[in-house]
Amino acid sequence: MPKPLVQRHLVADLSPSLWDEVWEFASRFNEGSRQAFEASLRAKRFLVTLRERPSKRLIGIGAIDVYPFDGPRADAHGRPGRCIVIYTGNLAFEPGLRGFSLVQRIGFKCYLEARLRHPLTPVWLFYDTFSYKSYLMLANNFGTYWPRFDRATPPDVLDFIDRLGQHRYAAGWDVTRGLCRGGERRLRSGVADVTPDLLDNPFIRYFAARNPGYANGDMLAVVAPLNVSNWQAVWRRFWQRKKRNASPDLKVDR
Repeated sequence: MPKPLVQRHLVADLSPSLWDEVWEFASRFNEGSRQAFEASLRAKRFLVTLRERPSKRLIGIGAIDVYPFDGPRADAHGRPGRCIVIYTGNLAFEPGLRGFSLVQRIGFKCYLEARLRHPLTPVWLFYDTFSYKSYLMLANNFGTYWPRFDRATPPDVLDFIDRLGQHRYAAGWDVTRGLCRGGERRLRSGVADVTPDLLDNPFIRYFAARNPGYANGDMLAVVAPLNVSNWQAVWRRFWQRKKRNASPDLKVDR
């Protein structure tokens, strides 16, 4: 497949025809009402669409919001420092898009824009997921992220996640589990089921244990600092995957 056409739109400016097209595409992957889908998308600022060349057929979507927030506590007095949050969601891709590292490329562009506007302010990635595939995107790319099976979440980051969850989900936020409790929206059966054969993977096993209600729409909240070391990890693992794909017998250590 040729590299797709990537376009970014203001959600507030979406035309009725584009809303129809995006809903038709999203409903192939998600269950729930159009009203619930639109409410979720309207909670973000930007919609990213990916289109097949040259047909312009819609083959992927994602949504992004960027806003200032009080980050993890920054000093001994417990005063939270200001940060910029890049919040993503409503992600759905056709399988043929794997291999283009599109999420990483789009995310890096969004990060650069935030960094230019706020050169000295920390930037964090935040999203929620009822799909192990989205959780693996975090685990397979970043060196530092939470929550994770092999390292306890620091107390200041736990507090940060809790405040993000309360701000974003209000009464739907479950502070004891770090989850947004399921509503109308959920994945269709077969899109990202955690089958027994997948549980050999420790990351998938952890996701399923932390979010056993994923099939009912429960969403695990995850965060990662978008700092130099994490972007270095992203691009290092990108090149490792390229080498691995070019040489099937090459084993890449995490």
